[in-house]
Amino acid sequence: MYSKIIIIMIISIILTYPQTAEQLLKSGKDKISSSDYKDAIEDLTNLVKLDSRNAEAYYYRAIAKQQLFGNKAILVDLTSAIKYKPDYLEAYNLRAEIYMNLKNYNKALGDMSASIKLSPQDASVYYLRGIAYEHLGKYQKAIDDFSKAIELTPDNPILYLSRGTDYKKVGKPEQSKQDLAKYEELNDK
Repeated sequence: MYSKIIIIMIISIILTYPQTAEQLLKSGKDKISSSDYKDAIEDLTNLVKLDSRNAEAYYYRAIAKQQLFGNKAILVDLTSAIKYKPDYLEAYNLRAEIYMNLKNYNKALGDMSASIKLSPQDASVYYLRGIAYEHLGKYQKAIDDFSKAIELTPDNPILYLSRGTDYKKVGKPEQSKQDLAKYEELNDK
């Protein structure tokens, strides 16, 4: 009699809680989508316990933690995601964004450079790296990155505004004037 009850309880637990890494990951992602961050963290933590090298578990847990605890709380998980999947573009991008928010521009530059190596056609990363260079007073490097971003997306007015502002800072008023005019032209469309 007791063995039947125990078997029913075990089956109930198995059916109630996802057991495989794939199920835990899907459950965690679904809970993030429905803004159930606390339970998503729990599922993804269980996944990390099951598979401590699962980069996606760390990445998605970082996303859930960010919603509940803010930026600093997620750096460890993003670093783990990158450790176990060195080509994890989304993890580099998110960690770079966090470093930018924390005003740690040198670390942000490292992650953005890694992102560029993984996805050299992504204009947004060149733009963000240019912003980081601006914060460090490295205006020529910012100009170089804004120029690359313009090469990839020539119809983005903010790129011309950013580069034009930096041209002015490095003493190139003619290039600044041209970029600011292009910004106005694109911004009026």
